[in-house]
Amino acid sequence: MVVLSRHGTFFRRSSSPGTRKQCAKLALIIIFLLFVLTATRAVKRTATILLTIFEESSVPSHSSRRLSARYSRDSSGGGAGTKSTTTTNHTNNRREHHDGSSGLRIAVCVTGQIGRLELGSKAQNLLKSLDQQADFVDLYVSLEEGAVHYNNVPKFKSVCGTDIETMRDTFRPWLRMTREQSDDDSFPINTNLPIYQQKWWNFTRDILDHRTKNNIRQFRHSRWCAQAMQEREIRLGFHYHGFVRIRDNSIVLKPFRFPTALLRSTLPMVAVRKCMSWGGYNDKTIIGNRLAFDAALRGSSEGYYLSPMVQRNHSLRNPEQLTKAVLDEAGVQAILDNEMLPFVDSRCGGRGGTPCLSQQWKDCHVSRPWYWRIRVCNNTEMARKTMCPPRCSNKVGVV
Repeated sequence: MVVLSRHGTFFRRSSSPGTRKQCAKLALIIIFLLFVLTATRAVKRTATILLTIFEESSVPSHSSRRLSARYSRDSSGGGAGTKSTTTTNHTNNRREHHDGSSGLRIAVCVTGQIGRLELGSKAQNLLKSLDQQADFVDLYVSLEEGAVHYNNVPKFKSVCGTDIETMRDTFRPWLRMTREQSDDDSFPINTNLPIYQQKWWNFTRDILDHRTKNNIRQFRHSRWCAQAMQEREIRLGFHYHGFVRIRDNSIVLKPFRFPTALLRSTLPMVAVRKCMSWGGYNDKTIIGNRLAFDAALRGSSEGYYLSPMVQRNHSLRNPEQLTKAVLDEAGVQAILDNEMLPFVDSRCGGRGGTPCLSQQWKDCHVSRPWYWRIRVCNNTEMARKTMCPPRCSNKVGVV
């Protein structure tokens, strides 16, 4: 075949049988590769669907409390020393995720250290109480193993906590995923916050860095909870309506009910305790609706390093002020109420390592009656380096 080139010259295009065969072979190879790629994706989608159906329908009864656990690497980038456990709770049957039912779903996050973890009041007054209100209660636990860390060193350092297996057994009906993190303080300090944790004039740089790294540990635990919750939402195709984030040593003094004001709000909203705010928001416990989820659980960790508002605010001194800054930046409204949140900080007492309730000048109490038996710490059991401020009552009592 003779054709005219764009320069007006003639050339001959080859149409030999050998060339046509090579082109045909190349086309077949390309078609085969495309077929293999499409088939592989289809197999993966089918496997995912079958796994989800198996998890949700193997024990369809809502009353069942059996669990099956499988271990995997931490998908949130925990790195060395991190173990993540995914726990499938069959109490949430297949109807939960596929018929669009309006059942209330609450996610609970417990963060801190295994050596400071209190179990009883959380199981009785938080999780069991939520069971009476919500259709689905999912628990996520992120804890550090090893030596116990404090910012305010207690008078008695005896371990008031528990161990991983006891924790799993106690929380078994609600447990979705746990993460055990080994001791790690390799966190960079944000130099844009020069007076962060400068509580007293005589704090050295080492003390400031130590306190800051302890804060970052807490931020990291909350962020992991958010990632684990969102991973489950995406995998099973639903959204939580609300969340609770509580620390390891918090005592739940009354049966907790999730506030309907948060659930009904069309704006991002949280509730925090109205005390020990230090110019911000009390960060020991926080609850909120789904719209406030990211800011409340991921905000402190990511905002400490990334938030433009935080980086410009060189006067931030503590995690309470940081919490308020990231919530304000995200447009999250906050309710300050003690009775709504019956969670009170505890200390390791001097009577055989059992916990006692912090005095009111250290953490605000809720009104009586209380539905968990615990005594209030005496003066010698409170933090060694924390002095009672002027006009504090120093009242000590036994429930």
